[in-house]
Parts: sequence; structure tokens; C-alpha cells
Amino acid sequence: MKTGGRRAGTPNRRTAQLTERLAELGCDPLEGLARIAADPTTESSLRVRIYADLLPFVYPKRKAVELAAEGASEIKFSWLDSK
Repeated sequence: MKTGGRRAGTPNRRTAQLTERLAELGCDPLEGLARIAADPTTESSLRVRIYADLLPFVYPKRKAVELAAEGASEIKFSWLDSK
């Protein structure tokens, strides 16, 4: 079993220094990205990319699901249309 080192959840030295420096500068990258994405004058492709990058911080990623069936030669999918 490993002994010593930093405790789980403790940021490493570089991360701690970066976080401290950003705080000194009054820079919150999350807030900055959110403001850029919410600005209607921002190019839509950039807005989509920012929102996609921020999404995992709000909603957890879904795990892949594997579907297997024995003896089935054909699988049909049907979509409910809300029209």
C-alpha cells in the first residue's frame, strides 16, 4: 500500500497556484465562458462549443448502454412524433 503524498481531493501545487493567481486577477473562467456563450452577438458555432464544454459540469455524462439479444435477426426502432 502506498504511503505519504497528498490526500485524495487535494489539488496539486500547480493547480493550487493557478487557482490562486486567477483569484488575484479577479478572473473566473466559468463566468467568462458563460457570458460569452450567452451573448447573442457571439458566433453560434462558438456558443454551441462553449455550452457543450460547460454541459458536463451541470449534467453528468450518461454511460454507454450495450444492447444484446439472442436469436433476434432484426431490430426495429420507432420514434414517437409529437406533432
